[in-house]
Amino acid sequence: MRTLVPTLAAQLADADAVFRSGRIPAARRAWEDLVQRAQERGDRGTECAARAMLARCLLSLQRRDEAREELATVGRMADPANVAAHARYRAALARLAIDEGPADTALRELRQYLQWAEDARNGPAILDACSLLGSAVPLEERADWLERGIEQARDLGVTHGLGHAYGEWASALDLLGRTEPALEAWQHALRYHQQDGLGRDSVAAGWAVGALACRTEDWPLARTSLEEAIVLAERLQDCDDLWALAHADLALVYEAAGDVVEARKLMIRALQRGREQYLGSAWPERWAMIRRDAERLEVG
Repeated sequence: MRTLVPTLAAQLADADAVFRSGRIPAARRAWEDLVQRAQERGDRGTECAARAMLARCLLSLQRRDEAREELATVGRMADPANVAAHARYRAALARLAIDEGPADTALRELRQYLQWAEDARNGPAILDACSLLGSAVPLEERADWLERGIEQARDLGVTHGLGHAYGEWASALDLLGRTEPALEAWQHALRYHQQDGLGRDSVAAGWAVGALACRTEDWPLARTSLEEAIVLAERLQDCDDLWALAHADLALVYEAAGDVVEARKLMIRALQRGREQYLGSAWPERWAMIRRDAERLEVG
């Protein structure tokens, strides 16, 4: 099976990194530049991949008509034998279907995307399709789709993307009241993020493990996970909100151990940083819980 032309691989990887960071306007410019470079070199595979990713940026920017036009162009020139490029095309088509609706049409497109990914044995695309399907069905079905994607991706030797997939699965299990499996899934998510993920993802997963361990009263695991998340958060530039959340839960660990003085110190730090980060807006339910815990500890 043909893959993307290696001469533009570095630029494509750079554009992917910008896209994954969430800087959509910058990612749009990077993909537009790559489209031009690919045209200059006559590299149709890379051009298709770049146009598909450009369409995803346009959808994020709520420019649906332009995204549709880009995908129409890809559809006219795409070579299904180029699996790497075609996977990006199918992923973008699926997101356009979700954006446009109706729900039954979107589900049909998502199932076609998954069928293509399974036939191609493309692990990352299988993960992506199952994640999208999980977001489009009732909660009771969500965990099953995510588990299916994770199992197939692992069988195919895929590791990239498993951190996010395990995190989604853990959240679904938790909402279903399956706390112990959710905790185990979050631990898997943390390990994969540590191997192949952004620093913030590792902090978030570490906090999630610690927070859920607090709820199950596994205090040693909670303390270890939260302290490690805090140490990592302090090394990074974009984790102040998670730093505050982890401090609030670590306060509960110390409270359970009978060290109310340290618990109050930790909660005061969490409240101060939380106010600075406007956690009440970003995490309203969690912030309300923190405020209640603070009142019980007699700090405010």
